[in-house]
Amino acid sequence: MVECKVTVDDRDDRVKALYGAETLKAIHNLHVLLVGMRGLGAEIAKNLALAGVGSLSLYDPTLVRVEDLGANFFLREDQVGKLSRTEAVLEPLRRLNPNVDVKIQAGELTEELVRGFSVVVVTELLVPVSRLEKLNLATRNRTGMVLAFNLGLTGTVFTDFGDSHVIKDATGVDKKPCYVMHVTQGNPCVVAVDNESVRAL
Repeated sequence: MVECKVTVDDRDDRVKALYGAETLKAIHNLHVLLVGMRGLGAEIAKNLALAGVGSLSLYDPTLVRVEDLGANFFLREDQVGKLSRTEAVLEPLRRLNPNVDVKIQAGELTEELVRGFSVVVVTELLVPVSRLEKLNLATRNRTGMVLAFNLGLTGTVFTDFGDSHVIKDATGVDKKPCYVMHVTQGNPCVVAVDNESVRAL
């Protein structure tokens, strides 16, 4: 068996080749608060750790449940009912990239707290929507806020990086909604959309 060790420089070289030196520096300076550690939260946490953000604070005090095992690949059966989701994923995330400061964010999510992060990513409603609205207002023009949710094949993303953040569409093509009605399990797979979506396309 050949043992392969990846150094910090090797990892940074790969990320630099992917994103460029300027973006790599920006990634290293990111301080992210991630709220929710189910399936989407686990995937985002993994990708942020591998990319090498400066720090990653996790907030999800919910105890691991049996149904979480099918959504979060970091969780184990022996953690059910014993650890919070953040406690359960902390060490695996730290092992992915020892250079990222991964920690648990305990306590209440306050306006003052969220202002200390570069971006706040919410993947699960662990606080009331009225509280999220206040946190979003607190982050406007200072900290980015991303709300991302998925339900099976569907998902939605809301971003707010303040009034000065402009997104430019390279193609200018209008986006059209498409509603997936059914997906077959065969090979090849057939995806059926509703008639209104077909006419809109």
